[in-house]
Amino acid sequence: MGADGISQKRTCRKLKDITWLQERHDWPGLKAVFSVERTNSTTRKTTTETSYYIASTDASAKRLLCIAREHWNIESMHWLLDVVFSEYTSRFLSENAHLWLNVFRKYALAVQKKYVSSLPKKPSAKRHLMDCLLSDQTLLKVISETRTF
Repeated sequence: MGADGISQKRTCRKLKDITWLQERHDWPGLKAVFSVERTNSTTRKTTTETSYYIASTDASAKRLLCIAREHWNIESMHWLLDVVFSEYTSRFLSENAHLWLNVFRKYALAVQKKYVSSLPKKPSAKRHLMDCLLSDQTLLKVISETRTF
């Protein structure tokens, strides 16, 4: 178990022969079908979930597991941009304004993530960013402790 009392085990299973699927469906570039099973354990309970994927690369199961993880890291960042910053409801008319605000939002998330990783108790991103907006002292502390970016 990790320091936070949570352990996670990931298992990737890749189908060796997918010709039956390629014959039934016209998916250009289909090279692999695989699943990722995640088992999360705490001191109170254990949960298991399985996700299924198709891929355009015929990589090893180990590499496909890394690819799936990288995909969800990107998706979680986009979710944070939408939920924390309401990025999709932004009404700027200038495309340039959207691009620059996106850069600033991603920078804020990176700084926040780096700072929060050093805390013993992890607040939610939305809550912590709101604390920075409401308290100059909190904002200055975050900026000063993460200035290595």
